[in-house]
Parts: sequence; structure tokens; C-alpha cells
Amino acid sequence: MINKNVLVDTGFWYAIYDEKDQYHDVAVDIYELIKDMNLIIPWPTCYEVLRTSFVRNELRVTSFTNDLKKMNKVLLDDIEYKDKALNSLLDLKARNYKFELYSLVDSVLNEILIDINVKLDYFVTFNSKDFYQQCERRKLEMISE
Repeated sequence: MINKNVLVDTGFWYAIYDEKDQYHDVAVDIYELIKDMNLIIPWPTCYEVLRTSFVRNELRVTSFTNDLKKMNKVLLDDIEYKDKALNSLLDLKARNYKFELYSLVDSVLNEILIDINVKLDYFVTFNSKDFYQQCERRKLEMISE
């Protein structure tokens, strides 16, 4: 095991288990890089991954389950982040920011990235535009497309 912590965004999980996903090949390469690291998986990304269309595919669920069992993972509670994330997101929307694809899960991830008490070495996402500022501030390496 490599003693590095990697925060993992939802898009990675979609890409790794869907061969038709535009990022599938990249996700396979990233998987090889991170599989021996400590995966920090926020609960909201689990909710987002395990949505109806994903769980209807038994092979995807089985693969996800098997990977989670063999990987060193921390399921990170969102209790410290969810209220602030919701308020931040609604504030951005109220000020007419152009974050059409910015979700509440992304807002929670940003709050986690802000929290220097969460030890992170890497962040995996295929949506780097919504996270680059926080990663730059923390000097956190983003692994993406």
C-alpha cells in the first residue's frame, strides 16, 4: 500500500465501469495509479454513483463492490460540509454564476478540498474546471483527463 490519500470524484467511478464512457481508458490508467493508495470517498459521491441507472447493471455493481472490498478506503462523512456546501451553491446560483453543471456533490467536494484537516495528496476528477482553484490553493495534484 502507498501511504498517499486520494479524494475520488463520481465521474471516475462511472468511467471505470462503463467501457463506452469517454474517459474509460483514462480511468483504467488512473485506477492503476491509485489502487494501492488510501481512497477518500465522500458519502455524497456514493449516493451519486449508486443511482438507479448504475445499480440496474449487475456487473457494474459487482465490480464496484469488489473494488471497494479490496481497496483501502475511507468513507468520508459529509456532516461537516453539507450545510456550507448547500449555502455556497445556492448563493452562487442566486448571483447568476454560470455553473450549469455545478452540483451539490461538487460543492461538498469543494468544501472537503478547502478543509486542510483532511489530509489529501491527490484529487481524481474529470471535471477539473470546477475544482482547480481549491487544488491550486492547497498545492494538491489533480489527476484528470
